[in-house]
Amino acid sequence: LRGEKEELTQYQKLDRDRRAVEYTLYDKELRRARETLDEIEHARADEVEALSGLHEEARSTHDSIRSVEAVLKGRTSALRRNRKALKEMEEDKTAAVTRRTKLELECRELEEAVRTGDETMAANRREIERLDREIAEVEKGLEEDVKPKYEAAKETLTGLTNELDEARKKMESLYAKQG
Repeated sequence: LRGEKEELTQYQKLDRDRRAVEYTLYDKELRRARETLDEIEHARADEVEALSGLHEEARSTHDSIRSVEAVLKGRTSALRRNRKALKEMEEDKTAAVTRRTKLELECRELEEAVRTGDETMAANRREIERLDREIAEVEKGLEEDVKPKYEAAKETLTGLTNELDEARKKMESLYAKQG
């Protein structure tokens, strides 16, 4: 009976030790599982925050693209108007140059006529003087009116072309960021 009692006592002690070891293992696994769960939750929160930032950046980029497209549309329209105005001024300049050429030709013809006769010389000199004055007025008109407008329109066209190129580059970089 004593042998059985000792055996029972030893069994109970070993059983307690076994349960203590099982509890320790269970507790370690539980702690490890909780740590892993905390790490996963932290990583998930980081990913949600990063995704929110990406969504905000995409919205901001989209708004920037819209803004740039609106500016581009306005500048394209202004460029079209300025090109039309420049074309009209070039046509005016061409007409003025043609008139000047005709007047110069007429002046040469009159000078030739002067050489052919003394009688018509006085009349021709008066005509030449009139034409010279007209040529001077036309040249003055060209210098004062048409040329400054032409140069200003040309500079505006160059500036708008540069702005249009910059706006296109900016739009392409914004599309590249979004893409």
